[in-house]
Amino acid sequence: MKAILTKYLPFTNTKPARIKASAEGVGSFTHSVENLRTIGDVKDDPHITAAKLVCERFQWGTSLASGVLPDGSWAHCFVPDRSKEREALREIAKAGEETSTDIYTIREIAREALR
Repeated sequence: MKAILTKYLPFTNTKPARIKASAEGVGSFTHSVENLRTIGDVKDDPHITAAKLVCERFQWGTSLASGVLPDGSWAHCFVPDRSKEREALREIAKAGEETSTDIYTIREIAREALR
């Protein structure tokens, strides 16, 4: 599973404040905080926006769980999409309501729903 790390880089005499986003195997990307605030969702922190930009660039899912590490940097991990599992559970419940449905039929319905 991929994880994205983001770190705040303060402004210097020649550069504005920036967020550096990195992930194993893809290198790092640096964006100015001001730019991240203009392109990101208003409610998102610039760290989250930077992580989502990395996800979009590599066509990864953008559903992330984020948190701050003790050193002040952020870690972002993917949240798995559970929609197929939820749909399978609905199908199993529906099949279980029918009294004539045996366990083997319910198992086949679950396998089909998870494909």
